[in-house]
Amino acid sequence: MSRLTAEWTATNDDQAIPPRVKIRVFAKFYGKCAICTLLIVGKLRPAFDHRVAIINGGRNSESNLQLLCVPCHKGKTKADVAEKSITARVRAKHLGIKKPSRFFGSRDSEWKKKINGTVVRR
Repeated sequence: MSRLTAEWTATNDDQAIPPRVKIRVFAKFYGKCAICTLLIVGKLRPAFDHRVAIINGGRNSESNLQLLCVPCHKGKTKADVAEKSITARVRAKHLGIKKPSRFFGSRDSEWKKKINGTVVRR
């Protein structure tokens, strides 16, 4: 069966998810959290999450959205940020980018301490 409405895709990464798309995602998951499968009713609030986070290369489109409860969303967001941190660190290491050392006398410092104890500018 073909889809009657076109899939929503954002024009940029900052664009908010329209209410009509939120309704379709809610219906697609039958009102249940994708992680813990609890029915999202009453005080349990819905959160619309990107399966692959935008910061990790995911798209801001309807096919990349999932329904989560707020507690599960907090945990997944924490995991996404940790994954982004590791990815950024590996990418920087691969490119040879490193933070300069802040220790006095290190190679990144403009000062050098000689063996006799005197300090000179590099």
